[in-house]
Amino acid sequence: MRNLFTVMLCLCGIACSQSPPNQLALKETLLRTNEELFHKGNLDYVEQAFSPDYNGTGPEHLKSFIEDLRTAIPDLKIEIEPIIIQDEMVGWQRKHSGTHSGELLGFAPTNKPIEWTSIILSRYEEGKIAQEWGRGNLSTVLKTQAQANFRAEDIVGVAEEAVNSLNQRDVKAYQSYLHEDFSYFLIQSPELLVDFDAKAMVEGFKNGMQFNMSLSDLQVKFYGDTAICTGYEDGEARMVDGRVISGRRKYTSVWVHENGKWQEVHLHISKS
Repeated sequence: MRNLFTVMLCLCGIACSQSPPNQLALKETLLRTNEELFHKGNLDYVEQAFSPDYNGTGPEHLKSFIEDLRTAIPDLKIEIEPIIIQDEMVGWQRKHSGTHSGELLGFAPTNKPIEWTSIILSRYEEGKIAQEWGRGNLSTVLKTQAQANFRAEDIVGVAEEAVNSLNQRDVKAYQSYLHEDFSYFLIQSPELLVDFDAKAMVEGFKNGMQFNMSLSDLQVKFYGDTAICTGYEDGEARMVDGRVISGRRKYTSVWVHENGKWQEVHLHISKS
């Protein structure tokens, strides 16, 4: 964001010594565009305010973004400041505020007030916005709010659900809890395993593999958006080769919070 601030400061220095005749028109266009789109939800105004080749791809994606934003924050309010204009370039800041009432960027609603800021540099052609460069802290704010609402019982819940899906031989359900970088170390395996093989597990269940397990004495510690869950795994696991692993084992799982949900990135089962 520092580079964008530097550009805006340069624009400010130039603008203070010059007053382009179109300055007022560009300012009014900018203010009305934000009013129509963010406050009124008039998404058709996109075609009027932005050039057809906006940022090289067209402005159509702006409609879905603004619609998602207004749906997630029905009481959304914005403030525009400052506005620095030089020729066809406009530097400005947009402050947003409202209540996070719906899912946004994959983050579950908190029903709490939310505020964030965007810094934007806009280039106009023939009165329409042709290009924009911007930085904002919405993702950081959403992540911080999510972390403030993390609960140990949520981790315990997903850990138990993952184990129950194995007991029910539901490979698809089990895989839904796994992060794309999932790795695991099992008591019956001599090495760390990666690249969870769903097809192999399906075949294993067809060939007699069975699980009847439960978790107990689970404890959870949070480290930012990462959670470590420790406790015990009890019960029986029957392998395809006929081996049976039973009794109590140490259970450790590592979970990361991404796209609004907890996913298991590592599982470690060892002797009790």
